[in-house]
Amino acid sequence: TNTKPGLLVIGLTDVNNNLFWSKIYQGNITALQGKVGLSFVDDASTMTVSWKQASQPFAYALIINSPEIKTSLTAKSQKYPLAEGGSGLVPIGSGLNSYYYSLTRMSATAPSVALNLYGSPYTHTGINGSAWLDHQWFNVPLAAIQSSQTLKPQHEWFSIQLNDGTDIIAWKILSSGTTYSYLGFLKSTGSQVNTTIFNLSPLSYWTASSGKKYASSWRLTSSTGNLDLTIKTTVANQQVRGPIKINGQNIDSTFYEGGTLVKGTSNGRSVTGSGYAELSKTY
Repeated sequence: TNTKPGLLVIGLTDVNNNLFWSKIYQGNITALQGKVGLSFVDDASTMTVSWKQASQPFAYALIINSPEIKTSLTAKSQKYPLAEGGSGLVPIGSGLNSYYYSLTRMSATAPSVALNLYGSPYTHTGINGSAWLDHQWFNVPLAAIQSSQTLKPQHEWFSIQLNDGTDIIAWKILSSGTTYSYLGFLKSTGSQVNTTIFNLSPLSYWTASSGKKYASSWRLTSSTGNLDLTIKTTVANQQVRGPIKINGQNIDSTFYEGGTLVKGTSNGRSVTGSGYAELSKTY
């Protein structure tokens, strides 16, 4: 096993009540060598998370036990992985490449999820939904880790599950004056298409109380796949914010990630879908 300091971020969006809750936990991550298995314990020993591969490939068990959330969830991939860039290795910065694959459509089931987020405990039963898993890893120069002012690219990242069975991942990363782009399709047949040529244009914005301004809807177009989609966040305020400590420095970590709804056309046919957005780019 291998144990290192790390962070755990959990966000929950309640679309019906227009609510968002998030928390950043600081603690230790333990990885099992040679296996897909992770565990996390926060510094206060109140939050524990276990993520382990089940008996079959690309099937996992997720157990969360904390004062805010308790659940035991099973996730199983319904497709072969999408290998970003086609090979699973993509540039994300100057001289920086990332290994990357995604399980773009997974079944997610749990007997129950117990929540205690605002002092009002509630238990949801019979959980049955859809999930997406990203596995990304790369080496970061030590100097970048040691400095809170280093390695701060601005990015917009999206995952999309369309109702025609197509799954899409897209991002634009602005780092040191250069934009790194990627758009990948995993079709219902399991075939994959990759391109770096597409347009992503903000249509509307949301401004946080801190003054940070994020895009809240976008138009995504590409001649690849004859794609023309509108992406809109499900709840305006899905900003994650919390104090973290790196090398003894207290840092206010702030970024945006949450659910989206999607509609438009793909290959000339009307489509709808849902997804997720992760944003550090501000306007």
